[in-house]
Amino acid sequence: QTRPERRPPRPEPAMALRISARSGLRVLRSQFGRQVRRLSDAADKEYDMVIVGGGPGGYPAAIKAGQLGLKVACIEMRGSLGGTCLNVGCIPSKALLNSSHIYEEAAHGFGPHGIVADNVRIQLDKLMEHKSKTVHGLTSGIEGLFKKYKVDYVKGKGKLTSPTTVQVTGLDGSDAGVVKVRATPSCLHSPGLGGSPRRARRARRAALQPRAEGPPAQGS
Repeated sequence: QTRPERRPPRPEPAMALRISARSGLRVLRSQFGRQVRRLSDAADKEYDMVIVGGGPGGYPAAIKAGQLGLKVACIEMRGSLGGTCLNVGCIPSKALLNSSHIYEEAAHGFGPHGIVADNVRIQLDKLMEHKSKTVHGLTSGIEGLFKKYKVDYVKGKGKLTSPTTVQVTGLDGSDAGVVKVRATPSCLHSPGLGGSPRRARRARRAALQPRAEGPPAQGS
């Protein structure tokens, strides 16, 4: 007869709690360390492709290059991916417009259907919170794709200093190092496609800081 395998005694509840806490702390430190190293070590790596700008042109290019097996870094100075369109342009504007259409329907369009909705009003803080959640969901989705296809996301301002190096300035203005690339630099020139800077500033201000305005004053 073979003797049954002796199992080690189970730890006491207090001991198990301490072991679990220490294990969880090691996991958190490990995960945090990997994130910090991934950003700081970008200056020590050499990439097949470095993309300056994570807007509607930059982030799809980075994802596609990652899908093709290239070693890619994407540098974005805004602090979130998606560019003007996703952060302060198209998507926030459409989110606010959609909310305003719902308000208009509730205030004036329910009556013919026999639906009474009294005292319909706008809570601007909730409106902006909904818009921010919409934007955050999409930008975090892009970051998830970066992780999936092993694209290094570097938060900072990139500047080409030579055909094979990109100088990165951190979001806080500090020097974040130099990113090296094996590829040949390329820039898209689009003469005649520039918009009005004043109009762009107005659109950005409206998306970030809308005001609840009443009817115009008499005589204005």
